Amino acid sequence: MFKSYEIFKSISEVPSLNLINVCSGIGAIFASTGEYYKALTYHGYSLDLATKLYNMPHSTIAKSYNNLGVVYRDLGQLDVALDNFNKSLEIYLQVYRGNHQHISNTYQNISRIWSLMGRLDSALFYQNKAFEIVQNVFDGEHPDIATSICGIGAINVSLNRLVSAMAAYEKSLAVIMNSKGIYSVL
Repeated sequence: MFKSYEIFKSISEVPSLNLINVCSGIGAIFASTGEYYKALTYHGYSLDLATKLYNMPHSTIAKSYNNLGVVYRDLGQLDVALDNFNKSLEIYLQVYRGNHQHISNTYQNISRIWSLMGRLDSALFYQNKAFEIVQNVFDGEHPDIATSICGIGAINVSLNRLVSAMAAYEKSLAVIMNSKGIYSVL
């Protein structure tokens, strides 16, 4: 399977979405096995190919930057991860021009980096931006809404804003219960 890139490269003179997906998939496998530098190589291939295939902002390019950001985060290279997530966000904002789950996910990734860097106010800012989008993308009972609210609660705990954290967790619980048809007096 790890020879897939060479095989696709030999039969494809121009970049293709299939080749990009193969490189991305191999990168994901290497990342999941802790072989981060190999993962970076394949996610880098994916980004290079996507950039050649699409000479304008495209979600595939943004996804490649996002994948690189995840690996750099896992390596503890938070500044590089943040740079990749910001590039991903910039492209997603151009492509989707508004509310989209990919934009929300990228805001959450940026929030996570700020949290890991100890910049909790920045983390909360981006988590709230993610929540705003999730609210507009999904109906009020979608699990992603509960997850996003829970993220706000976790950051508030880290900030020692326990009343705000409790309110967020209770709101998240209410969303979960409503989504399962369990209505509460919370």
